[in-house]
Amino acid sequence: MPKGVYERGAYKGKYKPGTQHDTPAGPITVLSVDAATCGRGQATRLVIRFNRTGAVREVQANNLSQGKVKDYMLPTVYGVGYIGSSLTIPQRGCSEVRRAYDLWCNMLRRVQRDTAYTDVTIDPRWLNFTQFLNSMDKLPGIEEWRAGADVHLDKDLRIPGSRTYGLDTCWFIPAAANLSKVAPE
Repeated sequence: MPKGVYERGAYKGKYKPGTQHDTPAGPITVLSVDAATCGRGQATRLVIRFNRTGAVREVQANNLSQGKVKDYMLPTVYGVGYIGSSLTIPQRGCSEVRRAYDLWCNMLRRVQRDTAYTDVTIDPRWLNFTQFLNSMDKLPGIEEWRAGADVHLDKDLRIPGSRTYGLDTCWFIPAAANLSKVAPE
């Protein structure tokens, strides 16, 4: 090839398919390189798998080496909960996403740390905050929660005796009903 001419689509970087790398986000394996981005003045796109969780993402190579790529499936909340997407959690305040995040964190904390909850479980889908957030609309009493009423996320009165937090067992009930353990009518 003449001097100064390169083969378009030939990737010459360190992130070749099948290679493994230690990154600030943990060990990864490169699954593929987008040849269309190579040699065209565009950021090289990679498909990677995070070795700890098995999560697969498409990322820019330079973001990976700079530590700007996160594994959204890595449990970072009380050792079991994970964000599940690139969703940004707002700072404390009155945003609905933040209120839902605080509710979710408190549920995880109770189950992981409170001795009264040793036999309580969480539906595996609700360990993913994004799935929890997306399923909240289906919970009875969500309108009251959204309106700011004094309601609790309850797991054991909708289905009497339930010891699982999940979409099929939970609802929002008035705080007084939750504390008295008498299901609202």
